[in-house]
Amino acid sequence: VEKIYYCTNTSKCTPNTEATGTSKAVTVSTESKTNYVCAYSVDKAGNISDTTCGGPYKLDKSGPTISYPATTEVEQAEQTIDLWNNVTYSDNYTATASIEKSVTGTLNFAQPDDYKVTYTLKDEAGNVTTKERTITILLSTRTLTVTNQNNNYGTLSGNSSGTYNYGTRVTVTATPKQGYVFAGWMSGDKTVSSESTYSFIMKGENVTLKATY
Repeated sequence: VEKIYYCTNTSKCTPNTEATGTSKAVTVSTESKTNYVCAYSVDKAGNISDTTCGGPYKLDKSGPTISYPATTEVEQAEQTIDLWNNVTYSDNYTATASIEKSVTGTLNFAQPDDYKVTYTLKDEAGNVTTKERTITILLSTRTLTVTNQNNNYGTLSGNSSGTYNYGTRVTVTATPKQGYVFAGWMSGDKTVSSESTYSFIMKGENVTLKATY
């Protein structure tokens, strides 16, 4: 045997120009051979063997599909996002568990903005699908509430009640009046600082502080 040739989705296999000495078409069948694979051989003298076919086979020429919410927004305070949450993907022939998947791209939670990430899916036939997604990181704001146990016991200074961006450092100071001693900064029923000056970073929750004496 000099050469072996294969063909698909055809009723005839025609030797290519490498099969010197013949341009004869080889009839596979009078019936349709869609999704069959057929083969024949050619010897050095140009003699063509019988053609044999196997099938039908599934010809997978399309990659996996993927879908996700049209709009994806995450608050800066979350500091993380599962990029596969609410993402669905599938393939015509490859089981979902067998699809190779990856996602690339960088999200900077310190800088609210629109960011691009790219999903890549590959099925068992080697077909690859890539799709770009926009993730929007939103600026987070939180509320600070500062109160005094009694204005006759002391005065407050520094940052006052209001709305602050995530990551902002705030400082509150309680100055006791004559005859009083500062006891601590309370948040609910918990003492968060016994120092009269308390400094901290606004994170993912609203903060309520009360100066006690």
